[in-house]
Amino acid sequence: MMEALTKLVISTYKHLYQDEEYNLEVIKDNERIIKFKNQTIQLDNFVATRYRLTFSDYEGVIDDFRDQFDEIYGFVYYCCDVSNFIDLTETFIKQINDYYERL
Repeated sequence: MMEALTKLVISTYKHLYQDEEYNLEVIKDNERIIKFKNQTIQLDNFVATRYRLTFSDYEGVIDDFRDQFDEIYGFVYYCCDVSNFIDLTETFIKQINDYYERL
């Protein structure tokens, strides 16, 4: 599932910013860091089937990711979130990746 989460982050960033340049660092089996030009995003599997994207800032890129995910889900899920992370379930990860594959 970490491969799917990595794909999700790269696809979302590319879709939002038309930027494919990144550096991937695998820390452990359940933890990775993706560095883009203007953002660092940590990916981890923190509890069983729950995954977390932690952003280097609590506004900006994370807001764009939240808005994009809300659009993909078809409902507003992250409207009042002010943290620097986004939690995702395996179902949400699959749904988001399926969306990008259809584009």
